[in-house]
Amino acid sequence: VLLVKISTFLKKYRLLIFLLLAAFIFRLAISPLNTHGDLTTQAEWGAWMYKNGPKGLYDWNQWISGYWPNHPPLISLVYLWAYQFHSFLMMCFSNLGNFIALNRLAPTKFLWFFAFVKWFGEARYENTFFLKGIVLSIKFPMIVADLVIALIVYYLCKKNSVDWKKYVIAILFLPFTWYLSALWGQSDQLSFIFLIVSFMLLNFSTSWLSPLLFAIAVNLKPTGLILIPLYLWIWYKQRQSIKKLIFGGILAYIFSIYIVSLFATRAPLDYLIHEIYTRVFLTIKPLIHVNAFNLWYLVNNKWGIPATTNYLFFSATTWGYIFYFFVSLVSFSVVRYRKLESILASIFISAFGGWLFMANMHERYVYAGLVALLFLAIYKARYFKYFVFLSLIFFINIFWAFPPKIYPLIDNAFVFYKLLSVTNIVIYLIVTRMIVKDFRNSEKIKTKISLDLN
Repeated sequence: VLLVKISTFLKKYRLLIFLLLAAFIFRLAISPLNTHGDLTTQAEWGAWMYKNGPKGLYDWNQWISGYWPNHPPLISLVYLWAYQFHSFLMMCFSNLGNFIALNRLAPTKFLWFFAFVKWFGEARYENTFFLKGIVLSIKFPMIVADLVIALIVYYLCKKNSVDWKKYVIAILFLPFTWYLSALWGQSDQLSFIFLIVSFMLLNFSTSWLSPLLFAIAVNLKPTGLILIPLYLWIWYKQRQSIKKLIFGGILAYIFSIYIVSLFATRAPLDYLIHEIYTRVFLTIKPLIHVNAFNLWYLVNNKWGIPATTNYLFFSATTWGYIFYFFVSLVSFSVVRYRKLESILASIFISAFGGWLFMANMHERYVYAGLVALLFLAIYKARYFKYFVFLSLIFFINIFWAFPPKIYPLIDNAFVFYKLLSVTNIVIYLIVTRMIVKDFRNSEKIKTKISLDLN
């Protein structure tokens, strides 16, 4: 009976399984080709925790890379997990190798396997003492996150009776996805899973879980913090109970404090405020932009300009907050009761708009807004082409910010990059106008039907 069920399952989902498996294998195959220097820094933090445990990580100040830990505690645990995962894999590989040899299963035919195991467990990354297998293990959760997001896309498509193929293929194989996870190793995808599900839950009775998921997302990557005003507004518009918000907030607080307690050498809340907050938010001075093709790249394409620089009597930071205030007003205006597509639209407007107009934005912070647009396209297909176009610009942006070692960085093409920045802004304004018009019309139709019934 079990075999019949498995066979039926595989037949029913064979195309989806094939695409997920192909995307997974492709990412694993290309992941050794390039590695950002940030990953060796993260590997150093992970090595310290693997030897000493997480407690005291943010106090320790003797680092070969020169970088103190400045990532949130939860993502730091991922760097520790990478060492544990690598150790587990090496044990599995060793047992498998011994099994092949002891049972004389033609070991000469498995020379490629033994060569891989030796490389995975012994090869050093360039001139560092970090193993390549460790660096790849840090990328592994980000690769899996791509697949999970594809499953969320598949779920939304099936729920709305939409042909899922082009949407799943887009999130699995458009270059920005695999470049960011498999080659760069960034954690934006991992954080986005919890962020988007937390917003989706605001549409359901299980909304009390939403604050916990939001806290997990922020503990993985703090970029989601700019969406807190939108999150609270959506909670209000969905007529969710304030008791659920308080209960969910307590769960989020307990979870966050527990994670901090694993690192704390004194009272967790005190450690969070005076140690981790200082490392994560105050060690790096805000810049006008960090390789992002947004408004501030048009103002000044040079990297390293402080965000405190004044433009027309206000600093870039202040202008960013002013712009984001108006972006938020537009975002708030499209939220509708019990309409998930309106929530997705508002996330695009706020997250993508925040990236465009606020200072100190890295190129990859656009991820949440961009993928929210893909989710919206499931409900309204005409947005799909805009998503594809913006995703290609995003790919060019991250390719320019972190080019493969075999590819020289083209700095003298700044006019082309400025044109891409303009294109980002223009498409954003066009799509935002379309969204506002769509949901304004839907509200008018709903009002008209209500009046006619009365």
